[in-house]
Amino acid sequence: MSDQRHVTSFEDHAKRASVDVPESIREALPFDAGDRLGVRDEDDAVVVVPEPAYRGARAVLRGTDSGLRLYVDRTAAYEAGLLDRSVALAPLDDGLRVEAAEA
Repeated sequence: MSDQRHVTSFEDHAKRASVDVPESIREALPFDAGDRLGVRDEDDAVVVVPEPAYRGARAVLRGTDSGLRLYVDRTAAYEAGLLDRSVALAPLDDGLRVEAAEA
């Protein structure tokens, strides 16, 4: 796991939650925009991983005018208690951990 962390917050949409991904975090990820991604639920966090055959919750990393944005299945974010909270993005060897930021 990298010691890099970025604190931000999810934007809550009808079916998904989204968050900007800064360049410093993107460079440490084992996937890029356009890759098929899955979401692995963990206690109080979601971990986004490259899993093309995954049939559960999904995530998408998309390029925008302002950089990259990560879209995560809203239900997964809700169940991890991440909506309406500050979240920390932390790159892992096998994905990206999104967890509640420490107060």
